[in-house]
Amino acid sequence: ALDALRQTALPSPERAYVWIAGESGRVKQLRRHFVRERGVDRRRVTFVGYWRRGLTEEQLREQV
Repeated sequence: ALDALRQTALPSPERAYVWIAGESGRVKQLRRHFVRERGVDRRRVTFVGYWRRGLTEEQLREQV
């Protein structure tokens, strides 16, 4: 996903709003891309990591 985003033209960072959901590690990586590489204000990026690779739901709940 990150490689595809790097090749995609996006609206200006001032007009952009980004919503990301998925595996926690990938979500974090994508958020960093939009904020650091694309210059989108971090307040205009909503992100949710719904699961963590390699962990069961029970293991994830134990970490909270």
